[in-house]
Order: sequence, then structure tokens, then C-alpha cells
Amino acid sequence: MLFFFDDVLDLEVARRCGARVMIGRPAAPMLRQFAKSNAIADYITAMDGGRHGLREGCELVIGLLGLFDHVISNRMIFSEEYQQYLAARESV
Repeated sequence: MLFFFDDVLDLEVARRCGARVMIGRPAAPMLRQFAKSNAIADYITAMDGGRHGLREGCELVIGLLGLFDHVISNRMIFSEEYQQYLAARESV
């Protein structure tokens, strides 16, 4: 299970997940250090939530899955595959 998180209330859930991406926050250096020291975050984004930290984490995961070029290529040309994905996402 992959978990994105950004605050102290999320740490216990993150600890129990298989893959953890912490959305970095400049105002929380001690929390970041705690997450690192206790191996609660597998990756901590350089950007915060207001500056596309979630996108940073998502692009990393897509890349680790070996799908980055495929995803970007389909999005770039607004392919049929991408349109189907959008329609499914919007139907939820």
C-alpha cells in the first residue's frame, strides 16, 4: 500500500504502509527529521503541498513503476487512452 502524508497524525498509518511519501513542509524540519530517523518515510518531497509536492511524489512513483514516458506521452497528445482514464476518474 502506498501512502502520501504530511503531518504528525499520519505517522502511525505511514508506519504501517509498504511505501510512504511524505509531502515536505519547510515549517516542519523536526517532523521531517523524526520521519527520517524512524524510517517512516521512504521519500520526502522537496516541495510542499502548495508548491506541487503531491505531483512530485506522484511523478516519482510513476517513474519507479517504469511508466513515466508512457504516461507523459499519452497526456501530451491527449490520447484515447488518456481520455478514457479522465472519463473514469471523473465518473467517481
